[in-house]
Amino acid sequence: GPEHPVLRQGWSALAEGGPGTVGELVRRPELDPGGTVEESLVAAGILERKSRGVLGLRFDRTPTVDPAPEEALRARLAAVLAGRERATVAD
Repeated sequence: GPEHPVLRQGWSALAEGGPGTVGELVRRPELDPGGTVEESLVAAGILERKSRGVLGLRFDRTPTVDPAPEEALRARLAAVLAGRERATVAD
């Protein structure tokens, strides 16, 4: 199977669940990579886990450690969409 944890999770879920229609696959919660992607970004030091409590409830957040790269990417994509810069393969 794949080496990356996000792909490995989906690969395992597909292998265990067998075939299905695209609509069935999209609705399967074990194929939602959200939690695995978040954990991967926390482990890479891109996001940090913060937790706080309000009225006995706990809320977890995962803000970016350094928002500058995301802001630069958003500005670049906005410039491409506005036609001020040329799109690249990475865009």
